[in-house]
Amino acid sequence: MTGKLYLPQAVDIKEITHGKLNLIIANSASGKTYFALNELPKLKSKKGKCLYLIDLNISRDRVLTDYKSVTIPYSKAWENHIEDGGTETDFDNKIAVLTYREYGEILSRKEHFIKCFDVIICDELDGGIKQLCYGNESVKTALTQLKYIIWKTHIKVITVTSTPNRIIERFKKKEIYKSDINKITVNKDIREYETHNTVKYTDIDSTVKSLPLAAKGIIFIGRVTQAQKTLETLTDKGINAVALWSPYSEHTMTKEQYRVRDYIIENKSLPPEYDVLIINDSYVNAISIESHIDYIIIHRDCADTQIQVRGRYKNDLQTMYVRTNGINNDIEVPIEFLDIPLFNTEQAELLKVLGITKVKFPTLRKRLEKQGYIVKEGDRVKNCRCWIIKENEEITNSRKLRQWFERFEREKANRIKIPIPPYQPQRRYMTPPE
Repeated sequence: MTGKLYLPQAVDIKEITHGKLNLIIANSASGKTYFALNELPKLKSKKGKCLYLIDLNISRDRVLTDYKSVTIPYSKAWENHIEDGGTETDFDNKIAVLTYREYGEILSRKEHFIKCFDVIICDELDGGIKQLCYGNESVKTALTQLKYIIWKTHIKVITVTSTPNRIIERFKKKEIYKSDINKITVNKDIREYETHNTVKYTDIDSTVKSLPLAAKGIIFIGRVTQAQKTLETLTDKGINAVALWSPYSEHTMTKEQYRVRDYIIENKSLPPEYDVLIINDSYVNAISIESHIDYIIIHRDCADTQIQVRGRYKNDLQTMYVRTNGINNDIEVPIEFLDIPLFNTEQAELLKVLGITKVKFPTLRKRLEKQGYIVKEGDRVKNCRCWIIKENEEITNSRKLRQWFERFEREKANRIKIPIPPYQPQRRYMTPPE
């Protein structure tokens, strides 16, 4: 564990304002949920004027269970009470916890409901944004209205997250409303779990086969079919493992899987009869594991997913395996492939020259753009697409400087070495006086 401060000591809530999305970047070791439910409501005198939004049903249920003294679930009675401005004590003293879908469904029926709160806390906002990929109209309504609330009202909207990239991209993008970001200062001495060893891999099968039998672990795999295959590999190896995925998946879960799921949510630990837990996206923000874990395998090369999966284990971790796309950290495109149209044949040749075999050209192109290369689509020939790679000024200067040093070293090695005799100082004698 590094750092000493929890989030309440690391953040000054006086920096939080209206008219902007207040962004607090913090990891799971800092006490994000406690801070959100116990400190942020202080921005308003009555807790009933504070709304807590989260992405998944399982995450909502976990918050309601862990913080039942200060939270309440959605109900029709609560909705009517908030809308009518009633004075019922239970509702006024507790924070309602809703999913983005539930909030969007209310707003689609009652647009004026957006003005019923003074503080809205958005937990796992990046997870809510991710749900837009599945065409969830209620979630889309909720996120669109949140942008309107920030733009047009005095309601304070706050999100606490460890993965802010998707949030910043979504809220700065001008679709209907554009929101500015107010990045709240966080003390650098904030608590953070340590990961002692990070191992990169490309082939999950060989990685799983090399795992020790007695170790406890968590494996993240996005696709259910791949998770089932990995489960078979672990079973054949003699490791007791269980895989969990969404209850709404086309792959039906068994009673045993539901039992394990409920056990983990309730006890925050793996069942003692299992050594390895396999999860997918349905659980990256939904479960917490406090029992001992030796390793975590994350079968996705997305930095946000790696941060979220690592955050499921609430302690220091010995080893984390992270998937890479098979591309080295630094790529230098040979000069003969620069500034020319690269069709399929040339693209395959470039991959071969670079020694990259596990990915295709689109993945290489994205990596080159991140590294600073300029990659643009060229003119089509007979309706065939091509790409042109150019160096930016920094890469060009770096390449020229490296070439100069290499040429200097070669010339230095080819010089004729002439032996130099050792230096012998000459004695000087004073001329005797006459």
